[in-house]
Amino acid sequence: MATIDAQACTEQRCILPRNPREKRLLTRRCSAGALTRLYPGLYMHPQYLAQLNPFERKMHLVRALHLLHKQWVFAGSTAACIHDLQIPYMALGSKIHIASPSKPHHNDCAQLQRIHNPNAEWDFVNGVPVTSLTRTAVDGVNTMEDCCSITVLDSCLRSGVGEEDLLAACSLPNDNVNLLRAMLPYTTIASENGGEAYTHAVITFRLGFARPRQQVEIVDPLTRRIYRTDYY
Repeated sequence: MATIDAQACTEQRCILPRNPREKRLLTRRCSAGALTRLYPGLYMHPQYLAQLNPFERKMHLVRALHLLHKQWVFAGSTAACIHDLQIPYMALGSKIHIASPSKPHHNDCAQLQRIHNPNAEWDFVNGVPVTSLTRTAVDGVNTMEDCCSITVLDSCLRSGVGEEDLLAACSLPNDNVNLLRAMLPYTTIASENGGEAYTHAVITFRLGFARPRQQVEIVDPLTRRIYRTDYY
């Protein structure tokens, strides 16, 4: 067991069994509290898990699932994580999203959510198949809470994707192009992380306040010390 533990740590992924015997051993270790189950058949040591932020935890899951399901194309908030988009932790949730030409299967676990897409455009990012950046953003608009999906749009625009590229990616019948158009005026490329982007979306899109200035430097007239505000 030490071998599969060490290999998982080296590859920065969850521990997974290679045969029925290891599966039984991992199940017993989990029942004894020595391991935490993150997904059916996938485990991590509690002490190691506690050191990871939600993005890192999700990526450990993704790498392990890719070994088990080479045909999966990750989508939605999972794809946003793989693309390293700056979104708030709350947007990640507990589910794994994949693009799928079919409806949910009867043997899908509760953590797996299929996003219907019969001909998903996808790329390899760090060795993992994932929906294209623009497709990921559109899926975010379709499936995520509004302010969370705006943070995905912010991050895409900051990476150089244009608004017309995002609109052109709305190619499926259920794509909410009207909602995307409504969200674009509230995007910003000035936010430096997902938390700032989410707060900006709440201030402007949800609450209807004027767009604040961001990253404004203020000089203390007494000490001449410079402070920089997230919003001004």
